[in-house]
Amino acid sequence: MKLYVRLFGAPEDSRGSKLLKHFGPAFFLLVAAAGYGLISRAVPLVDESCHMRQIMLFVHHQWKQDAQLAMLPGYHALIALLAVGSRRISLNGARFFTLLLSLVTVRIFCLCTRALHDPIAPTRTLQFAFFPLLFPFFFLVYTDVTALGLVLAMVLLTLQGRHRLAGLAGLLSCLVRQTNVVWVALLMLLSYVDTYGWTFAGGREAIRRYWVHLLTGALFVVFVVVNGGVAVGDPEAHPLGLYLTNVFFLLFLSFFLFLPLYAAHWREALRLLTRWPTWGVLAGLFMVFWFRFVIDHPYNTISPHYFMRNFLLGFFSATGGGKLLFFLPVALSVLCLWVIPLRRHWWLLSLFTVLCLLPEWLVEQRYYLVSLSLFGLAREPETQAVEDAQLAVSFGLALFFFVVSARHWLFL
Repeated sequence: MKLYVRLFGAPEDSRGSKLLKHFGPAFFLLVAAAGYGLISRAVPLVDESCHMRQIMLFVHHQWKQDAQLAMLPGYHALIALLAVGSRRISLNGARFFTLLLSLVTVRIFCLCTRALHDPIAPTRTLQFAFFPLLFPFFFLVYTDVTALGLVLAMVLLTLQGRHRLAGLAGLLSCLVRQTNVVWVALLMLLSYVDTYGWTFAGGREAIRRYWVHLLTGALFVVFVVVNGGVAVGDPEAHPLGLYLTNVFFLLFLSFFLFLPLYAAHWREALRLLTRWPTWGVLAGLFMVFWFRFVIDHPYNTISPHYFMRNFLLGFFSATGGGKLLFFLPVALSVLCLWVIPLRRHWWLLSLFTVLCLLPEWLVEQRYYLVSLSLFGLAREPETQAVEDAQLAVSFGLALFFFVVSARHWLFL
């Protein structure tokens, strides 16, 4: 009892069902334990081999970057330190420490919901814990959950008014995934606008408050200039450029991932179609989509029978009819996101999500984890029925994605 209360916080939602409030967190911990037991018998999955090579380099005091590793090795250094300290130097040891970091990430998300005085904090936390694109990576040697946890720590510290520590968390998150600099900028802007409004009234006080954020941005610029790009290793797969396919794929996936939430707002979304400007926006979006929805990255064309992402992208981009079919949930997502109420100033999340995805040539759903998690914090609560339905959909998809990945049948 004490363990899951510490992880999720005391059940405080008077609107939620008692069963969910009291047994949901314990159920998550039970599923997490069972998941680790299942994955511990699996050989390295996809990029786990690359990440393990970097970890083992550090374990053996070889301070160099693996040639296939695109991100800075902050996560790998941390896992290597934990592995050496505990003498669990193995793939399963690295997976175990990643799971611990994942549980910390869930805890931080819970604290964020409580800092926002969210009346459905326990339900919202379980939705995050069982988010389908995130849950399988709780158990795998990937950087994404640790990077997300540091971004959420930045959110929590910002909500608590501890801005310099928030900037430090942002800096650390960039050492795990350097593209997190976008979220450093977003949190700084949200905090600034909330404090000073849309003016330059902050002056020197704002510089003193956000100097760590500004330093992080300056260091990122220096890094890109010196490195000749954002990616450290495998630069051919991550060239500098502007690409829109990730934006469209995010909108496509979000329609299915948030189907109960979108269904709750379908009347408001359809009412937008009675306004001529809406048709103008959709027409412009369709023109951009038709010419800029391009699947030409080498990693997006391999093993469509194994990678679900590559199968979907290949199937819908192969014909004009497929592209038209793909655009339908994209357009519906835009309409629903237009009417879903968000907390103050959090509409900026959409702009920064596009900014984060524009440089990414590789279409990869893991790139969406931060923006989708922040959306979970940003949106206003719905009725308990809608929130419970959203949780049920998330849990079902999360379980499916994890099992097929652990069994080596399919991979996201």
